[in-house]
Amino acid sequence: MNSYSNQGHTAVPVGGGRPTSTTVLEIVLAFLLGLSPLAPLAIIGLLTTVLTTLARQLTESAGFYTQQWVAVILVALGLILAIAAVIVFSVHAFRTVRRWQQAGMFQDANAALFGLVVVSLVLVLPVVLAILAPQHPAPNLTA
Repeated sequence: MNSYSNQGHTAVPVGGGRPTSTTVLEIVLAFLLGLSPLAPLAIIGLLTTVLTTLARQLTESAGFYTQQWVAVILVALGLILAIAAVIVFSVHAFRTVRRWQQAGMFQDANAALFGLVVVSLVLVLPVVLAILAPQHPAPNLTA
């Protein structure tokens, strides 16, 4: 038996719960939930850059190898932290999408999944560019 009564264009649960149709604002917010893994990634990238620059300035008198080790350690820690943050935020978004799908809120779920697709494209794009971009300049054949 269907627990929804039809009132106009909006299907409303009989118990007075949340309607299954969504507004444009809810779809935009769902899309932003899908984009949420990019926020900590950007913040961690900015902090890693600032801390690496600061550490290079502080270790300038210690020599080149000390500067390099400090920079490598800070960038590696930033990378590990960024990967962990993307995983945590992506898992949260996927769990929310699953809840929305089970509740019949398919437009919200689809908008969040589209946001996650955008996140995956943003994360894969540098790798694709590194593969497709030439690593060495083309030889000068006219000389």
